[in-house]
Amino acid sequence: MLPTFFEPRNFDQVVDFVTNPLMSILAFLRAGYDYGRLIAVVNPCSLLNQEDIIREIINTYHGNYLMIIPLINDECNEALNGLSKVNAQYQVVNYDPSNPPLSSLQDVLGIVNSRGIIVIRISAHSLGKYAFSIVDEYCDNCGDCLRINCPAIKLSKKPIIDAKTCVGCGICQLVCLRGGAITRVKVS
Repeated sequence: MLPTFFEPRNFDQVVDFVTNPLMSILAFLRAGYDYGRLIAVVNPCSLLNQEDIIREIINTYHGNYLMIIPLINDECNEALNGLSKVNAQYQVVNYDPSNPPLSSLQDVLGIVNSRGIIVIRISAHSLGKYAFSIVDEYCDNCGDCLRINCPAIKLSKKPIIDAKTCVGCGICQLVCLRGGAITRVKVS
């Protein structure tokens, strides 16, 4: 992959790696990467016992990086204690799937400056009131929704979201590149 400089505006402009995002950020920063902002979506559970890596990232490298940490139902909430232990500055953004203000990556990036850590706390009170469904006419089997490893999304001929398993967080809709391919439906 040859690095190019551009600021992503939508999720479809992000190159994704299936690896430990903290180690990826650290490797790029150690290598002197300066071609634009590094953006990593980090599972909060993967932050547990990673204080040394986080400390090195925030204290040694002052490049452009952004860690986005989605926190659903306060799962692995203790990971935020690890951020506090190393004096990491982070911003918490509350996200309500029933009234989503975050419609694109540009909305997330507009919240913070070029460097930092953002925690997206997904509102637990509205989870379960809505589920998401895939509209076959718009889905082109790109697989972006499958990459988030949601237990509600299964692959048949096309991806299918099991409404009974879906908690209504809306992450699948945020990462879907095809406008209208994943829609929110009210659960009765």
